[in-house]
Amino acid sequence: MHGHIGICVLVVTIEAIIVADLRHGNVRDPDKPGQVVGARHALRELDRVRLERIEAGAQTIELVTCRTPLQRQILVALAVNTSS
Repeated sequence: MHGHIGICVLVVTIEAIIVADLRHGNVRDPDKPGQVVGARHALRELDRVRLERIEAGAQTIELVTCRTPLQRQILVALAVNTSS
């Protein structure tokens, strides 16, 4: 039981940090004018980003789906380095 409570506290803490970063980055919810994107909405949005691997002989090419403007704003607000 204590482990479950610990996990719940950890989840709430992580969500609060994500919301604070989104607020600080002024990431607005396109579906709710005037509101900042929530943590769960941001995570659902980022879940749509895909990495595809294509193998051609001895080479492997990795392609990432094009990010939407909202996905880019979320990644910047969360300080995720996407340069590589």
